[in-house]
Amino acid sequence: MNKLILFGAIICALQVNAQYSNDTSGVGTTTTTTTTGSGSDTSIDATSTSVESDVDRTTTVTTDTTTTNVNTPSTTPVYREQDSYGISSTTPRRYMGGAPEGWASFIEISSGYTADNDEVPVEGVPSSVKLLGSYYTPSTAGVFDLGIGTHTQTFIDDFAADESTTTAVMELAARYQFETRWQLGVVYNQFFDRGENYFSNQADAMFGGLQLLKEFSLGTDTHMRLGLRAMRDINTENQDIDMAQLDLAIGYDGH
Repeated sequence: MNKLILFGAIICALQVNAQYSNDTSGVGTTTTTTTTGSGSDTSIDATSTSVESDVDRTTTVTTDTTTTNVNTPSTTPVYREQDSYGISSTTPRRYMGGAPEGWASFIEISSGYTADNDEVPVEGVPSSVKLLGSYYTPSTAGVFDLGIGTHTQTFIDDFAADESTTTAVMELAARYQFETRWQLGVVYNQFFDRGENYFSNQADAMFGGLQLLKEFSLGTDTHMRLGLRAMRDINTENQDIDMAQLDLAIGYDGH
């Protein structure tokens, strides 16, 4: 009988030890069993168990979230300009004040000075009024003018053929427009039936040169140009006749 009691106690102790071994991590267990057997009396003196459990241990879990960009559209707007011709660009040129596109009409007034020449009496004050049709390319970097009007020159040289003369004038111009709306290019004027006054070798006097303009917007559809030109005769043989003028133009694009 004593053997059975002793065997049962050992089995119980092993089961308790196995249970604590499976349920805890980092647990230290000390079991001391003292058995004293004398005749029919058996006593079990022991058990001292020290258990250190992780149950109350606080565990901090840090989640590292990584953002992966898989062709996600950017929230930053891509500025895209499209004109009336269907031409667009993701990197458009930005013009101050809203430069016009396509066709615009201008009234231009010019006045200046025709330089003295020792060989031909052309010194005087030229002035003109013209109606211009201006075309701005889709990128608005190119500006082209075609116009017609009247040209008058008052001669101050005593040997001039006339004191003053007035005639029809045709103007052609092509300029490059910078983003600040400064324009630089070439200009051509043809004075009809005034070759005699400028000692040209043809019936018409022809001048060509450089033109510099600054363009402003006065409103949504109204624009102003202010600039100057320097021209020299083209069809006067063996002579250089220079003409400089200030230009002022007011235009409307109607878009």
